[in-house]
Amino acid sequence: MNAILLSLLLVSAHAKKDRDRDGIVDKFDKCPLLAEDLDNFMDNDGCPEADNDQDGIPDINDLCPMEVEDHDGFQDGDGCPDTSEPSWKSESVLQVFEQLAAAFSARDPEVAQALFAPDAWEENTVGIGGVPGKEAYAQTTRRGWLLRADPKRVEVIGEARLVFCEVVSEHEGRAVDAVWTVLRQVEGEWRIAGIGKDVAQVTAAAAR
Repeated sequence: MNAILLSLLLVSAHAKKDRDRDGIVDKFDKCPLLAEDLDNFMDNDGCPEADNDQDGIPDINDLCPMEVEDHDGFQDGDGCPDTSEPSWKSESVLQVFEQLAAAFSARDPEVAQALFAPDAWEENTVGIGGVPGKEAYAQTTRRGWLLRADPKRVEVIGEARLVFCEVVSEHEGRAVDAVWTVLRQVEGEWRIAGIGKDVAQVTAAAAR
């Protein structure tokens, strides 16, 4: 075999080289040592995509690999966005504030206390700018205030919920202040676990 033919054969073999055997030759393969996963998503670059929709859930565990999980605290592990609003956002969490408003209006400290986690009624659990539940109750009933939760500002922080609330004057019919509240489940029921004005402190408390 002459040198020219041998050279041509070597060039041809190199051009067809496919070390990861994914059907994409190394010359055009951006990941020549990692096999393309061939899942109809960016299959021509030669690189495997572990999380097609980049929602933080690996495709191997993602029931909807081409749809981004909405991370709303409701069935977040399946990788699929949820078409219906989770019940905790529309009902259980916000019901706590409806019940609290009724307790404040009725000047009923026992009912109000039952809506707080035990430590949050007696202590400031959120740090700077926080108040215990009993102090919040005393202030609001004395001044004729209510806490009105904003259903559009409910955030999931691990197992807790962070809710923005306006402090509304019953007499003036308007917001006079605002606070953030932390809610946690106590024996299967949502309860207020902290109230504060500093969102960073309240968020940190929710994450604990």
